[in-house]
Amino acid sequence: MERIGFLTPKQLLIAHLRSRGLSSTEIARLLGVSRQDVAVAAKRAQRNYMAALETIGAYLAATCSVVEAAPGEPPEGVAERLIALADKTGVKLPMGRGELATYIRAARLIHGDHLCLALRRDGVPVPLDCGVVERVRLLLARATPGRRGGTPRPPGA
Repeated sequence: MERIGFLTPKQLLIAHLRSRGLSSTEIARLLGVSRQDVAVAAKRAQRNYMAALETIGAYLAATCSVVEAAPGEPPEGVAERLIALADKTGVKLPMGRGELATYIRAARLIHGDHLCLALRRDGVPVPLDCGVVERVRLLLARATPGRRGGTPRPPGA
């Protein structure tokens, strides 16, 4: 069975049908499979989706500059730090201070008060799981001992 991204066609179909409000029983009847089959496919689709999100977050944490917004830090202060980072890295932001602060407020509603934002090269700030950012930082620090941007350890070292 050919996958589309991290999901099989069956997983995508079941996710779509669930999003349309169909029950596991209705989906099973429609597809000619057991309810257990539907439940397993849905659970695997959810797990694959979460793994894909974590993969994207790890990639962004490794390839983009990241601003960490401490709990309680005003959105305007985070926006100022994002603007300074964009200026420093030559990235053009697609929104102004006020829009950035509003974006940060909305991101905190979804992702929580402790927020990490990756600044993509196209200027779009992307909310990341700060735990993933920390794990990537630790991995990169171990791979580049002694200095930032150092050379990776030789294999077997």
